[in-house]
Amino acid sequence: MRGGLRRAGWLWSTLAVAVSCVLEVRGAESSEETDSDRYAWIHAVGNGGALLKSSDAGRIWAVENIGTVSDLMDVSFVDARVGVVVGANSSIYHTNNGGLKWESYNPMAEDFLVTFYGVYINGSPGPIHIVGEKGLFLKTEDGEDWSVSGISCDAQDNCEVNTGITKAQWDLSTAQNLYSVRFKDSINGLVVGDNAIVLVTSDSGESFSLRKPVDVASPALFALAMDDLGNLAVTGERGVVFHVTPTTTDASDAVTFEWKGCSKDGGCTLAVPSTATDLGRTSNDLLTCSLIEDTIIVGGVGGYIAKHIEGKWE
Repeated sequence: MRGGLRRAGWLWSTLAVAVSCVLEVRGAESSEETDSDRYAWIHAVGNGGALLKSSDAGRIWAVENIGTVSDLMDVSFVDARVGVVVGANSSIYHTNNGGLKWESYNPMAEDFLVTFYGVYINGSPGPIHIVGEKGLFLKTEDGEDWSVSGISCDAQDNCEVNTGITKAQWDLSTAQNLYSVRFKDSINGLVVGDNAIVLVTSDSGESFSLRKPVDVASPALFALAMDDLGNLAVTGERGVVFHVTPTTTDASDAVTFEWKGCSKDGGCTLAVPSTATDLGRTSNDLLTCSLIEDTIIVGGVGGYIAKHIEGKWE
């Protein structure tokens, strides 16, 4: 099981995630922007309230004061202006002006201090989805009214969403930590966490179904990245990498996610569920990923970085 400090200890663990979020929307705002312009805005978070910003694809960085010394775990921007940061001690901060000013959201009770590991914003001012310790799942449409829930799954893989979970209930929970969340649209989303847990929803998080893309030695899944078509990359413990494609199977709005494992020496074609041995790109834990068209970029412990393009790793 992965601890919060382990994630926060790597300053750049969320950099690639922020890149993928910021530029899809910003690029659509002006037809005159080049590809390099679209990938210019980057935010990164880390220990002790560290927040860095670059507006030129990482050539020059500025330190931003977000107003906390809590460890920050994830950052998500919907465009160059509107973003959310989450972390330890129930930290949730948002900006509407590109980080010039940050304000806090406080959906948790004063004594309900937890670590939030992942956040995704796909509109302004929302919806915003947040995941964290022991199955916590938060959502809001506007930043004012929040739903605070706990997600737990039993031995028969049945999952329950406890909306309005209290601190006393959460303290007794044995649910898995949830590390990352992405929504393709307003209702269809994925959440990943410890022990290769994957939670799928087609009703905005009112309910979840469980799947495990790994057969044995279930690794934690740490990061999700999504492109503007809703395709996803997933990375995790011991170098595992997946490529996920959304498909609509009927006349409803529900989406089915098709999973393929990425092998060490080849492309992302392995049937799922796969074994951890098949999927191990490296022995290093992969803490972050980015998906840009058909290219998957992964990063992890020890400064490990690799790129998957046209069926090969570089």
